[in-house]
Amino acid sequence: MISGLRFAAPQSAGERLFNSTVDGQLKNVHVSDGSQGDTTDDFSMTLSYASPGLVSAQVVISYPASAHPVDYHEHINVDLAAARALTFENVFRREALDSLVAQCRPQLDDFIGEAAKADLSDNDMRETILKDREKLVRTSAGDMTRWSLGSRQMTLTIDDAANSRITSICHLDTARLKPLMQPGFEAAR
Repeated sequence: MISGLRFAAPQSAGERLFNSTVDGQLKNVHVSDGSQGDTTDDFSMTLSYASPGLVSAQVVISYPASAHPVDYHEHINVDLAAARALTFENVFRREALDSLVAQCRPQLDDFIGEAAKADLSDNDMRETILKDREKLVRTSAGDMTRWSLGSRQMTLTIDDAANSRITSICHLDTARLKPLMQPGFEAAR
């Protein structure tokens, strides 16, 4: 049996939503049938934040059977009181996206900065690749399944398994992000 973090006896619709989302993630895990060469994916969960009103957990699935294993990260962020998965607009002000990307840029040098540019040897494709990566960073920053929420730190994880096989991470201080957040958002208190 494979299991993840979950509410043992869910009492609310929000707790049931969290458990259902965990169950959905577990369906993505391949379990070996025992035949030679068949491996079970690695699955881990980390609880980033929990309170009566909000829960945030990081799911990491690693696919050891692939030729070049890359971890896949997804974050489960549930407003327990409203029984809904958080969206960007629930957490951040609409105009926050540009600032979040700008604050993360120094930490993402290996993916979209000078280090990435130097690593890409094909000059013909370099600009296209960097534009695609820049787009992925913006898309990821606007997607709450890419964010781990915490009272002291929020983390943005960018997975590019399909193209570069790079996972890039940006850690931001929650107190510094408070002006970008919706008024009264719990993790900013």
